[in-house]
Amino acid sequence: MRTTSGSAIFVSVAAILAWNAIVLPLLAEEAQRTDATTGPNSGVGVLMGNVDEAGLLVIGVTLGSPAECAGIRGGDVIVEVNSTSLRNKTIRDVDALIRGPIGSEVRLKIVRESQQEPFILKLKREPLVSSASPSKLPLKPQTVEDRLRDLEKRIQQLELISNSPWRDGDASSNLDRLREIKLPPNPTQDNVRQYVDRILVVSAGQRIFSMNDPQVEMLVAIGSKNLPILVNSFRQNDDVFYSLEATQRLVRPEHKQLILDALPTCHKLVQVVLKQGWAYDARLTLVGELHKWPGMTNRFDAGRYLLPEWIEAVASLRDKSTYADLRAFLIKGANRIYTYRAIKDLPGIELKNAVAEAWQRARLIDYESGGFASVAAEWGHLDALERVFRALDGSSLSQVEGNPREIILRVTEASGTNEELDQWFRKNRHSLVFDEKARQFRVKKAAR
Repeated sequence: MRTTSGSAIFVSVAAILAWNAIVLPLLAEEAQRTDATTGPNSGVGVLMGNVDEAGLLVIGVTLGSPAECAGIRGGDVIVEVNSTSLRNKTIRDVDALIRGPIGSEVRLKIVRESQQEPFILKLKREPLVSSASPSKLPLKPQTVEDRLRDLEKRIQQLELISNSPWRDGDASSNLDRLREIKLPPNPTQDNVRQYVDRILVVSAGQRIFSMNDPQVEMLVAIGSKNLPILVNSFRQNDDVFYSLEATQRLVRPEHKQLILDALPTCHKLVQVVLKQGWAYDARLTLVGELHKWPGMTNRFDAGRYLLPEWIEAVASLRDKSTYADLRAFLIKGANRIYTYRAIKDLPGIELKNAVAEAWQRARLIDYESGGFASVAAEWGHLDALERVFRALDGSSLSQVEGNPREIILRVTEASGTNEELDQWFRKNRHSLVFDEKARQFRVKKAAR
């Protein structure tokens, strides 16, 4: 799920009960789609809000879950999962990090407003479906009507528990209007178009979105043959969350040209392009948009923003003629760490100067410097290494992308406890030189 605000959300007991009652049954449906080789979905029961430069905002926990038992609560911010920073990651990235084999351990680093220092909790992953094993799940997904009816019944039950309102910008706040939207039998294209438009208009005021919301199933109900109508809605709406999720489920090989034609005006469709393996077919658009990208004047310059998936798609072409533009995006674009990861292994790409320029820009802003310091340290920038050492104390104000201890052990000769590492740096800072061949900082030996 996703929120459009990064501010802390105070979740009432009724809200947590509500989310528990709504989300768990819907996750049962998702669990049956899981690959048999990976087993059923499992996690810790954290209800995810916004992810930004601070980390993942927790908006609640499910009752009886590992998260609830560990004392995690709404308003907490998870800044690391297993020592991996969550700064500016996508919801899908965070979900993948938190989930894992049933019974396996996950370490969450948490910042809480009432506490001065972050703290770490170790939780064991449990099945997200508390009372249904995979063998007992229904053979077919619930219909749209089933999901709406189930959601309505749970809301009515929960409203009896507390008189305080708990509907806070999620799909349940639109339940009454969603129930009125019906797709007639044998619908015409005009019927489908009106049906899609009504769903998106009703959902326009939401601030929290989930792949389990009824709107996704409602849009999927139009069928693959009507995908052109859904794709056209991308051009008319600022937020395409539901349209994109439904498109991912409806798209077929015969829709390739439809998606390629819409890509220039809806960049988020690059996620479909990547998943379907159509990057080469979309190369003219992908490369063209990157080439004419003018750079961001500031981090709020959304009109000039290119998605990380866009850069990933261009990099997948492995076309040396794109390297100059990719380096320029690394220097001047947003999400430098994702850009670097996408391009660092391209054959023959030269990144030394680009990393240096990117670091000079990132180092001026604390959260950007934290995101790129690990990369710059690996390329011999001493001030970036110092930034990584500052993160050893676990302060939320000094976070870096990745585990600072592991970075230090990899790019220096230092060893020992965190305190010993810090002492080593303080003692040798002015004597450190970077060995480019070994890609490591070493203490310069005194001349004899």
